[in-house]
Amino acid sequence: LQRNAAQLPLRIWVVDNSGSMSKADGKRMISPKNNKRDIRLVPCTRWTEIQETVDYHAQMARLLQAPTSFRLLNNPGVVGSKQFFGVGQRGPDLLDEDLQI
Repeated sequence: LQRNAAQLPLRIWVVDNSGSMSKADGKRMISPKNNKRDIRLVPCTRWTEIQETVDYHAQMARLLQAPTSFRLLNNPGVVGSKQFFGVGQRGPDLLDEDLQI
Protein backbone atom coordinates (compact mmCIF):
# COMPACT_ATOMS: atom_id res chain seq x y z
CA LEU A 1 0.00 0.00 0.00
CA GLN A 2 2.76 2.41 0.90
CA ARG A 3 4.52 1.86 -2.45
CA ASN A 4 1.25 2.42 -4.31
CA ALA A 5 0.64 5.64 -2.37
CA ALA A 6 4.11 6.88 -3.30
CA GLN A 7 3.57 6.16 -7.01
CA LEU A 8 0.23 8.01 -7.15
CA PRO A 9 0.69 11.60 -5.95
CA LEU A 10 -3.07 12.25 -5.57
CA ARG A 11 -6.22 10.17 -5.36
CA ILE A 12 -9.51 11.78 -6.42
CA TRP A 13 -12.93 10.44 -5.44
CA VAL A 14 -16.14 11.67 -7.07
CA VAL A 15 -18.94 10.83 -4.62
CA ASP A 16 -22.51 10.52 -5.90
CA ASN A 17 -24.87 12.58 -3.76
CA SER A 18 -27.82 12.55 -6.16
CA GLY A 19 -31.38 11.86 -5.05
CA SER A 20 -31.08 8.18 -5.96
CA MET A 21 -28.67 7.73 -3.04
CA SER A 22 -31.66 7.72 -0.65
CA LYS A 23 -32.77 4.40 -2.12
CA ALA A 24 -32.55 1.63 0.49
CA ASP A 25 -30.82 -1.02 -1.63
CA GLY A 26 -27.35 -0.65 -0.13
CA LYS A 27 -25.54 -2.97 2.26
CA ARG A 28 -23.21 -2.34 5.16
CA MET A 29 -21.15 -4.64 7.33
CA ILE A 30 -21.72 -4.93 11.05
CA SER A 31 -20.30 -7.17 13.72
CA PRO A 32 -21.58 -7.71 17.25
CA LYS A 33 -19.45 -6.09 19.97
CA ASN A 34 -18.86 -9.44 21.62
CA ASN A 35 -17.81 -11.25 18.39
CA LYS A 36 -15.86 -9.18 15.87
CA ARG A 37 -15.42 -12.23 13.60
CA ASP A 38 -19.18 -12.55 13.03
CA ILE A 39 -19.62 -10.04 10.20
CA ARG A 40 -23.09 -9.56 8.75
CA LEU A 41 -24.48 -7.54 5.88
CA VAL A 42 -27.50 -5.42 6.75
CA PRO A 43 -29.63 -3.24 4.47
CA CYS A 44 -29.09 0.51 4.36
CA THR A 45 -29.43 3.42 1.97
CA ARG A 46 -26.93 3.94 -0.79
CA TRP A 47 -25.93 7.16 1.00
CA THR A 48 -25.07 5.31 4.22
CA GLU A 49 -23.08 2.79 2.20
CA ILE A 50 -21.03 5.49 0.45
CA GLN A 51 -20.54 7.41 3.72
CA GLU A 52 -18.89 4.37 5.28
CA THR A 53 -16.79 3.82 2.17
CA VAL A 54 -15.57 7.43 2.13
CA ASP A 55 -14.83 7.31 5.86
CA TYR A 56 -12.75 4.14 5.41
CA HIS A 57 -10.73 5.61 2.54
CA ALA A 58 -10.25 8.94 4.32
CA GLN A 59 -8.85 7.05 7.33
CA MET A 60 -6.61 5.01 5.02
CA ALA A 61 -5.38 8.21 3.32
CA ARG A 62 -4.47 9.57 6.74
CA LEU A 63 -2.61 6.42 7.78
CA LEU A 64 -0.66 6.27 4.51
CA GLN A 65 -0.22 10.06 4.36
CA ALA A 66 -1.59 9.75 0.83
CA PRO A 67 -3.15 12.99 -0.43
CA THR A 68 -6.77 12.31 -1.39
CA SER A 69 -9.52 14.60 -2.66
CA PHE A 70 -13.21 13.80 -2.17
CA ARG A 71 -15.71 15.73 -4.30
CA LEU A 72 -19.48 15.50 -4.21
CA LEU A 73 -21.00 15.10 -7.65
CA ASN A 74 -23.66 17.73 -6.90
CA ASN A 75 -23.71 20.88 -4.79
CA PRO A 76 -25.03 19.78 -1.37
CA GLY A 77 -27.45 22.72 -1.38
CA VAL A 78 -27.06 23.33 2.34
CA VAL A 79 -25.49 26.58 3.52
CA GLY A 80 -22.14 25.85 5.12
CA SER A 81 -21.82 22.38 3.56
CA LYS A 82 -18.74 21.70 1.49
CA GLN A 83 -18.78 20.14 -1.96
CA PHE A 84 -15.23 18.89 -1.57
CA PHE A 85 -12.69 18.08 1.12
CA GLY A 86 -9.23 16.62 1.17
CA VAL A 87 -7.03 14.49 3.37
CA GLY A 88 -3.28 14.96 3.37
CA GLN A 89 -3.22 17.71 0.77
CA ARG A 90 -2.06 20.35 3.26
CA GLY A 91 0.80 18.27 4.64
CA PRO A 92 1.27 15.60 7.31
CA ASP A 93 0.98 18.03 10.24
CA LEU A 94 -2.69 18.66 9.43
CA LEU A 95 -3.87 15.09 8.84
CA ASP A 96 -5.92 14.90 12.04
CA GLU A 97 -7.51 18.26 11.30
CA ASP A 98 -8.37 17.10 7.77
CA LEU A 99 -10.54 14.34 9.21
CA GLN A 100 -12.59 16.76 11.32
CA ILE A 101 -15.25 17.19 8.66
